[in-house]
Order: sequence, then structure tokens, then C-alpha cells
Amino acid sequence: MIKELTKAGLGKLESDEQYTTYASRYGFGAVDLNPLSFVQTYGIEQAQHLLESNQVIIGSADFPVEWRSADEQFGEGLPNLVSMAEASAALNVDKCCTYILPSTDYPAATFMAVATKRLRLCADILDAYVIRLGRA
Repeated sequence: MIKELTKAGLGKLESDEQYTTYASRYGFGAVDLNPLSFVQTYGIEQAQHLLESNQVIIGSADFPVEWRSADEQFGEGLPNLVSMAEASAALNVDKCCTYILPSTDYPAATFMAVATKRLRLCADILDAYVIRLGRA
């Protein structure tokens, strides 16, 4: 198992470069970063270099789709999923996760049917980039 460092409770960091350096320095093998914003900030080559030179990986990609909301919001998030998957694949991130709340305001059967359909579609999109969708 790889120890992963999250930014929760670390205080103000100057940059993701500092974050990856600290993670490496203190024995962490993975960091909790958004692959898409990391690539947008540093470019693919520099982002890859920061991870490789610090011998850390991104443990899991953020799930950018509002799958619990209205159909329109869900559909609007799918292009973001593709962009995130492209950035993740470039950085060798092979996991993405979301969470499922223990209760809902919707009828259980309806929610399960909608959630299954939407998450299956998202998992299929991610699969094209060799990324597995999980839940926490």
C-alpha cells in the first residue's frame, strides 16, 4: 500500500510543486491532486517531471461529474470527465473515485436506477483511458 498525502490540514502551500516535494521528503508515495488542474498549471511535461523527480504519483483523480443532480447538469459534466481522463492518462493515474451518500431524498429504486446508469456511462468513458472508477 502506498501512503498518500492530502492537503487537508497542511496550511497554506505555495504551489503543487512544493506539495509534491514535501510529500516526497516526508516519505509519501502519492499525493492528492487534481490531474487536470495540475496539467493546466504546469503543462504535461513539467507535471510528469514534478511527479517523477519526487518519486510520487497521483493516487486518484477527482470525479468532475455531478452525477447526483439533474440530467442537464450531469450531461454538462461529461466533457469535463473526458478532459480529466486525458490529463490523468498522461500522468499515469489509473483510479478515479466518487462517493455515494448513505441516504437520498429520491425514492430508493429510482435513485439506484439513475445512479447505476450514470456511473456505468462514466466508468465506460474512463475505461477508454484505462482508468477505473471506484467509490469511497
